[in-house]
Amino acid sequence: ITFDNNLFFTLTKSEKINVTTLNEGSENTAFKALFGNDTALFNFTSLNLENINHNTLSKQDFIILNEVTQLSSGLLNTLLSFTNNGGSLLIVPPADLVNFNNYNILLNSLGINTIASKRESELKINQFRTKHPIYKNVFTEALDKVNYPISNQAYFLNKKKICTQIIGFANKQDFLSAYTSKKGGIYQFSSPLNNSYNNFTKHALFVPTLINMATSSILVN
Repeated sequence: ITFDNNLFFTLTKSEKINVTTLNEGSENTAFKALFGNDTALFNFTSLNLENINHNTLSKQDFIILNEVTQLSSGLLNTLLSFTNNGGSLLIVPPADLVNFNNYNILLNSLGINTIASKRESELKINQFRTKHPIYKNVFTEALDKVNYPISNQAYFLNKKKICTQIIGFANKQDFLSAYTSKKGGIYQFSSPLNNSYNNFTKHALFVPTLINMATSSILVN
């Protein structure tokens, strides 16, 4: 085939991004609505921890650990191998944690910051690192006029591990952090994504944050 540079061009066909949510209890409908409805860009699955094929997980691009309090040693090793080999993992903490110590064992095993305390009062989520790669081409002007998301209660982190704050609360504590893990990366929300804690999933910024988090995973791989 002869190509004429004036008339013909070629396009690279993009593969779909494989996104899986792992749930200990009920799934978060916001993830399903966001990724499950865009079948042109994403292959989305939502699984209970009891129904996991570890070989399938290794083929994912973006995995969301949704309100999971503990992992088997086998699944933990699978997730660590997944991120070390280029996958992206998002951690969303459980609501109504009673014992931080048990959950912090999981966070320590993943090499990320642990929960130090809980605050039950209204606080704006208004610190956005607009220059972070997941917000590339999202913001065209300053955010000073944005109606920011509101947190009604939140966990705060004990920041001993090196991370980048992507989104923060008004008191400068992390709401969304990013960590490097060899070839891949780990994202960590410090609060559950449900209405009793905050309204982030109903805010306009939720969509580009999660979409770009998922799409950037294939750039890492």
